[in-house]
Amino acid sequence: MMRWFDRLPIHQKLIAMALVVTTSALTVAVSGLIAIDLWRYRSAAVDDTIALAKVIAENTAAAVVFSDPAAAYHNLATLRARPAIARACLYLTDGTLFAEFIQAPGASCSSPRPDTQQTWSMVAGTALVTTNNRIVGTVYIERELTEIRSRIAVAVVAGLGMLLLAGGVALAIADRLHRTVSAPIGQLAAAARAIGSQGSPESLPPIPTRSDEIAELVRAFSEMLRGVHDANEALRRKEVEREQLLAREREASRLKDEFLAAVSHELRTPLNAILGWIQLLGAVRPDEQTTAKAIASIARNAKAQTRVIEDLVDVSRIVTGKLHLRFEAVDLRDPIEAAVDVIRPTAQAKDIRFDIALPGEMCFVNGDRDRLQQIVWNLLSNAVKFTGAGETIRVVVRGDVTAYELEVADTGVGIPAPFLPFVFDRFRQADGSMRREHGGLGLGLAIVKELTEHHGGSVSVSSAGPGHGATFTVRLPGLIGSASAGAGWHGERDMPDAT
Repeated sequence: MMRWFDRLPIHQKLIAMALVVTTSALTVAVSGLIAIDLWRYRSAAVDDTIALAKVIAENTAAAVVFSDPAAAYHNLATLRARPAIARACLYLTDGTLFAEFIQAPGASCSSPRPDTQQTWSMVAGTALVTTNNRIVGTVYIERELTEIRSRIAVAVVAGLGMLLLAGGVALAIADRLHRTVSAPIGQLAAAARAIGSQGSPESLPPIPTRSDEIAELVRAFSEMLRGVHDANEALRRKEVEREQLLAREREASRLKDEFLAAVSHELRTPLNAILGWIQLLGAVRPDEQTTAKAIASIARNAKAQTRVIEDLVDVSRIVTGKLHLRFEAVDLRDPIEAAVDVIRPTAQAKDIRFDIALPGEMCFVNGDRDRLQQIVWNLLSNAVKFTGAGETIRVVVRGDVTAYELEVADTGVGIPAPFLPFVFDRFRQADGSMRREHGGLGLGLAIVKELTEHHGGSVSVSSAGPGHGATFTVRLPGLIGSASAGAGWHGERDMPDAT
């Protein structure tokens, strides 16, 4: 095949190459477009199926809680408006079928619940049915991809038409290339043969520098090669810079996506619980026990949502330099004891004990009492979050009048060594996925760092690794050692713009 091609004149090679390249490129492009179209179609179908499952799951929670299969079937039957839905099944947590809606002939809901299936002509999606942060069932929906064959057929017909049109264009281009490229090359080849007939390449004299076509061609090629070399070097440097910039952009994009996902999750989770209880209270006439439980749940989730919003507001104020600090002489033991009193009920609920060792004498620092309590509370809240039941959190204060050191140590999950340099970064968490065991936005420790530094101190962390707990150490200058305090300065100061 290659020998036959090599024997062709250059203008025929151009025609053959134009046709082959055009056909190959269009074939690959059409195949790629078909693949992308099918992938997008399937992805959209999967997303739509999962979204439907989530909507059904939200609407059937009450029916599962009150064991009302008729109401659950009524919710599933709303999918009748979607002919592509083959079946919709509602299972309890033990896999028992609770309600089903069948639309495709021959389809049925098996028990226990099947695993999520994906085939050429069918996709499926599931969603958990939850109430009061408790999983009570699973919605399983199957959707048939009825349009997949017709989409392929349309794309193939369109591709064939494009191939025929491109073939005609390729022939016209090849003819133009023959007149503008191959003919001059043939003339140059004839001139090269004429020069070659005078002797071997080694014995040929150097090409004269006069301004004829051959000399101009040699000089042009020499200049072009030097230019290409310089351009390649510049491109190589730019490529390295581009890769570095791209890596930073990808990291920034990843952190942004994780932050947005975490914010939506942390705000939506308590809101869903609040709305669920409100809907339940509005739908039925609850007894006193249920009413009290609903009020307690609404209050607890409202506080959790308020905590998230307050963290976001604090970070916004820190970044824009609008966080107002009121400095005064503060006995460091007071904000520590206040923070422990606030967090103690949460710790007792997890059977976590505090081992607190505070000096007997006063430990005066120059600071904002509320913000110092916020620093301690964030450290204790972080320790309680990652410490298991029955374990102990140690709180120790050391130092003298020049500087004090607050140490909060837990025996919890620990911190992996690669993540230690990023512990105090905003929106950074060792596990940033939505399936992580512990919630939060990754702002508490960042706020601790910012507030500590604006009190003239520093904060550090150490951990022996996963499963070995973590120790956070806050160092604050004593009132005598405070740069802005003098012997007992009182006043106000705005934090500078952290950007």
